[in-house]
Amino acid sequence: MNNKNIFKKTLAAAAIVAGLSAIQVAEAANWLMLQGTERPGAAGRAKVWGFVQAQYQTDSSDPLSTPGGDFYVPPKLIGPNLESQSQFNVNRARLGVRGIGMPLDSSVNYFLLAEFGHNGITANDGDVAISDASITVNTDLTRIRTGLFKTPGPEEALQAIHVFDYINFTQVSNQLMLERFQQAGEGNTAPADLAFPTATSISSYSRPVGAFRDVGVQFFDSFKSGKWDTSYAIMLGNGNGLNLVKPEKKIITNLKKASEKREEYLVLGKIAEIEGRKTKEVFKHYQDYVISLSDKEHYLTAYEFASYLKDEYSEKYFNYELKKKYAFLARMSGEHQISINIYNALENDSNDFDKAIISTDKAVVLQEIKE
Repeated sequence: MNNKNIFKKTLAAAAIVAGLSAIQVAEAANWLMLQGTERPGAAGRAKVWGFVQAQYQTDSSDPLSTPGGDFYVPPKLIGPNLESQSQFNVNRARLGVRGIGMPLDSSVNYFLLAEFGHNGITANDGDVAISDASITVNTDLTRIRTGLFKTPGPEEALQAIHVFDYINFTQVSNQLMLERFQQAGEGNTAPADLAFPTATSISSYSRPVGAFRDVGVQFFDSFKSGKWDTSYAIMLGNGNGLNLVKPEKKIITNLKKASEKREEYLVLGKIAEIEGRKTKEVFKHYQDYVISLSDKEHYLTAYEFASYLKDEYSEKYFNYELKKKYAFLARMSGEHQISINIYNALENDSNDFDKAIISTDKAVVLQEIKE
């Protein structure tokens, strides 16, 4: 009997070990990088795609009972109409086209998507609305996306909705991240009595829901660090969601003040471009960005951005100090020959004192080459 018990326990333990050994390590999707980042030649010039989602929802919660009658607040009603506690709806019907291999540059990706379903995007804007219209440029330095697209934010917002795990968004995302844009004279009204045809007054905003999207420009990318996949995204947007209107001046002003305080020179440069500032002023911000990166010992990023400036801007904007910094960054990034070439050019245009300094810096590079 004891032998049988021992055998059963041993068998159970072996089954548990076998089950644990079969468990695979789950890998999460990087939703930031799953759109617009295809390599040249990896996809066709145009791929038409789409999906339809239909649903029936019912809410059995009780109304709010008051001496004046029974009333319903929005969480107890089915959106987007907020007219009843049960509703059949084609809530999403989207058709889009995406691709790469644009005639001008194969590193350019485009993404267009239209919404035909009945939801917060179309409820106030008619039967059809454009939800995405963006172009992504993939470079060695970073990736740049411009147009109308999803803003960098929580995973629930970035995740593709047709593979979403749930029917509705969580309360946190729905109430804090899914923005509505109130206009003058608009606002929430009192809870509705479903016995009267006034329930739609709850949904009183004239503009569509933000849908986690905005019009703007974004710098983003992802890189491996051991087993970790680290991503970053910096976006400058209108702050108006899907509403294609000019950004309020105060938004730019506040962003500019915050960027000046935090010494975010890259953002200041983009703001200067948007404001139509002179090239010299825009370039000065970008120059300060290179220097700040170098001071933080981010030499490779500083070198790559300086190389971008060299390709995009005239030589006249590169002063002596920036050229000298560029030579140093080239050396620190392992581009010794480029560093030597820059130092040689500087020697020809320098006085005796500066030549002595440059010769010393160049000697360091030559020593590193020999080593």
